Amino acid sequence: ALLLALPLADTAPVAAAPNGGAIFGQRCAGCHSGSGRAPAQSVLAMKAPGEVVAALSAGGRMQAQGAALSDADKRAVAQFLTGKAP
Repeated sequence: ALLLALPLADTAPVAAAPNGGAIFGQRCAGCHSGSGRAPAQSVLAMKAPGEVVAALSAGGRMQAQGAALSDADKRAVAQFLTGKAP
């Protein structure tokens, strides 16, 4: 008998895309809620998405806060704030 080996479909679960709004709410809103401690969400919304990602990345003003975020998380927060993909 001739047996053919067929590759099995990858059954690993696909990770859901990060929820920028949830991340912002959990990690950012405490200071960016208009309390005066940091620029309000409405101010951040006027930034370019790349500026938000850069601020959360190494060398950015918010690098310490962004250190715990993945690159995908940072992009999701930027998209949530600006309404545009980085």
